Amino acid sequence: PQLLINARTDALRAFADRSDGLREAISRANQYLQAGGDLAFICYAESLPEIETLVREIGGPISIAAGMPYNLRELSIEDLKSLGVARVSLPMLAITATTQALKSVMAYAAEPGGLARVADEGLCCPLPETMAVARR
Repeated sequence: PQLLINARTDALRAFADRSDGLREAISRANQYLQAGGDLAFICYAESLPEIETLVREIGGPISIAAGMPYNLRELSIEDLKSLGVARVSLPMLAITATTQALKSVMAYAAEPGGLARVADEGLCCPLPETMAVARR
């Protein structure tokens, strides 16, 4: 399709009681799908049991944001695929990994011999690879 509607709900974060948020997220997701959404994007899913419930109770494909500070240690792409999640986004993973890499490289660079250490440890992407990524 040329256009895909990824219908988002933040209901899991909108309620003080997580179980109320889960029920509301399911209700909204089903309404979005019935209204023509292609995917139900459930934000703030934290655990596999929550996602199992979402997959079971939502009548169509779901999308989950993984690699977030609140679920980084709880979810894996493999687990999400096995549960039947249709789409996984990683909105913060590259940002947080890049930030950590920058912090490390800058700390090394400030030390005597630090630039050589950065090179020796392969902490910089070779320029041709960087340019190839930039062209994509």
